[in-house]
Amino acid sequence: MSDIGEMMTRLGQAAVAAAATLAVIATETKNEALTRAAAAIRARRSEILEANARDMAAAQDASLGGPLLDRLLPAEEIARLQEILDADQRVLGYHKVRARKAGSQRHIDLHLLVDEAMSLRDAHRLAEEVEDRIREEFGQSGVHIVTHVEPATEEELAVDTQDPGIQKGTESTRRHGDTEGSRG
Repeated sequence: MSDIGEMMTRLGQAAVAAAATLAVIATETKNEALTRAAAAIRARRSEILEANARDMAAAQDASLGGPLLDRLLPAEEIARLQEILDADQRVLGYHKVRARKAGSQRHIDLHLLVDEAMSLRDAHRLAEEVEDRIREEFGQSGVHIVTHVEPATEEELAVDTQDPGIQKGTESTRRHGDTEGSRG
């Protein structure tokens, strides 16, 4: 077996062992560990972004293909996406926005919050209009969008700082884990 094959086998075995251990740990303990991990990532944000930039430059220098260069959208593109979502008054809120770039392709997954009384037909039409505006901004052929439409209940409109993705109603653009190098 090759070195990579052996390494993958060891990683798989370690994952199975870890899953068995994690299965019996209390949810509160797991949530605390995730919260601490997120805080550590936020604390090292600049260092992570610098390392990410070095990795991207090295990959491009090595002529690696787009799928191997999968990253979150640059901050300026996230800001443009947020402007599009904020511009439509029928979009009462949004959350769980995950946006990444793989080569020249952009992949965006988002949840739009709309008036509870909006018909299914109108909600679907709104989602298509938002998707069209996003494609116009980023290029018709290179954007893949999955939109989930949800009723804008009080619970859904509440901004949860632990919820990944950019959100309407926050002071600034946020990303999953508050880092530009993580993926949701």
